[in-house]
Amino acid sequence: LALLAAAFCTSPAAADFIVETNALRVNFPVGIRGSYAASIGNFGSVFYGGSMSGQAFYPGVNSRHETDSPWACEKFHYGADTFPEPHTGLARIAIVDRGDCYFVEKVYYAQQAGAMAVIVADDVERDTLVTMDTPDDDPRDPTQDLAHMAANITVPSVLVLKSTGDAMKDALRDGKDVLLTLDWTDSVPHPDSRVEWELWSNSNDACGAKCDAQKAFVREFAGIAKVLEKGGYTQ
Repeated sequence: LALLAAAFCTSPAAADFIVETNALRVNFPVGIRGSYAASIGNFGSVFYGGSMSGQAFYPGVNSRHETDSPWACEKFHYGADTFPEPHTGLARIAIVDRGDCYFVEKVYYAQQAGAMAVIVADDVERDTLVTMDTPDDDPRDPTQDLAHMAANITVPSVLVLKSTGDAMKDALRDGKDVLLTLDWTDSVPHPDSRVEWELWSNSNDACGAKCDAQKAFVREFAGIAKVLEKGGYTQ
């Protein structure tokens, strides 16, 4: 999958970027019911071929504390007590706003607060989405280990357009429950009973744990790749 990504939340989106997408379906309230475009974060889990149904929570609106920041650029003061329990059988999905810090920070802190999935709502209306990627360590704060944060994210995350985020947040401000489904069914690149893969590596040798993991994978997969090639399974 070709992933050309923007890592910093205030970086401009480039119209030529190719992003990996999934569907976000709002099931309730009826007034905003429908399917919306979303791009998949390049960290955490992706439930390819599956889906997750959940209830949306927006910090400071239907979280347990009015002082919770929707930017999610730092640890939530109340930790796992930030969001109420969702309706039975539904996942707790946090909506946070794009801006002021890296995507990976927002998703990490929301996960720490108990989110089972994270939706990042764009802060400016744009024509296209970008892929939320893992940046190099933050030059503004050398103590902030962003690679470590990314490695410890286990929940899925998506980016949505500002108009999509506004529709859900307005409903929450009106006191309505927002029930939705994140659907990765059509995100499987080639559902034809063949395993197809492309390896995209980072050209920055100083990118820390992410580069180390890439190099280790190449070394460990080399023997398997040769067997696949000899068997005629490569192109």
